[in-house]
Amino acid sequence: MQPSLLFIVCIAAIAHAADPVSEGGVCGGGTANAPICVENLDCISTGGPGSTGICTRKSSDVGGPCEQLDFPDTSARCKVGLACEPAIVPAIFPPPKGIAGKCVVQQISDVGGPCLEPKLVSAICMSGLVCVPASIPQTGPASITSGTCQPTPQEYVPVGGVCGGGTQNAPICQSNLDCVTQTGAIGATGICTIKTSEAGGECQQDFPNSAVCKAGLICVPPTRPAVGPAPAGAPGMCQFTPDKYVPVGGACGGASPTSPVCESGLDCLVPPPFNYKAQGICTRRETDVGGSCQPSVQNSTPCKAGLICVLPSPPTPGGFGTCQRLYVLLPLLLSLLQSRSLLLYQLPQHPSRALPWLLKE
Repeated sequence: MQPSLLFIVCIAAIAHAADPVSEGGVCGGGTANAPICVENLDCISTGGPGSTGICTRKSSDVGGPCEQLDFPDTSARCKVGLACEPAIVPAIFPPPKGIAGKCVVQQISDVGGPCLEPKLVSAICMSGLVCVPASIPQTGPASITSGTCQPTPQEYVPVGGVCGGGTQNAPICQSNLDCVTQTGAIGATGICTIKTSEAGGECQQDFPNSAVCKAGLICVPPTRPAVGPAPAGAPGMCQFTPDKYVPVGGACGGASPTSPVCESGLDCLVPPPFNYKAQGICTRRETDVGGSCQPSVQNSTPCKAGLICVLPSPPTPGGFGTCQRLYVLLPLLLSLLQSRSLLLYQLPQHPSRALPWLLKE
């Protein structure tokens, strides 16, 4: 027996009513099919029993969870006056369940007072002061020490300059540099040095003084979406050197220190919906108008669809050309053909060599 239209409509209505409600949506109501909130949200109502409410994020007190990795869109937030001290996420994929930050009372420090930089936020500096991270030893593990609040300097010290010293006006390194001392002793001076990342750490960062990988590791560029622009500012990741690299069409990525890595000249493209932790496919990198192209080299960068690679005259083996729009070049080619009375069969077989051949003296 075929189900009646009324029965189908009723089932659809019940299923729709049971769909969880996102943050800010109406919930509750005391009926059998009252809307419920998505996981990790509370239904907050100001009325009596059976009244509707609003799906709201949980509000955590001191020591409570915040920035919960399991609930990126519905994570609990700290109460007013508290700060979220983020959790340290291990460099493994997928990460363990239950990772979350902790709500802490935020201390505001004066000159010489403690501050924790850059991840821990339980102490911050007063306005007009900067938090200077603790110096780290040249060898051995860095001690877990808070930074110190200092007056904002007129200028910061670049790579190779002297830093530290334990005074209120000690020289401070430029952003993203470490003050590395010989011993790591408190109050010792050091040298401003580029940060060195372990496996799983960042590299090729989108700002000055980018971190580099420790010896024995390689910096792997971030995965990119197969459709649409790449995320702005995405850093690379330090990974262990693979036994072999992945050719065109192979699987790549995965956001771990041992993820498969594409051969040189290839991009790891992730199909939609884009997730930087998802695996992608090794694909030849394409160049836009004005970019370099190298048609005679394996895994070289080809031009995007609708463009051709124009080589110099005379072309050199392994040399680079420039990607140009074909419709821009055709009028020039026709004009040159007419002015020089050249026959079509005299043109080089490869269209990318036609323009320099026609332009040569």
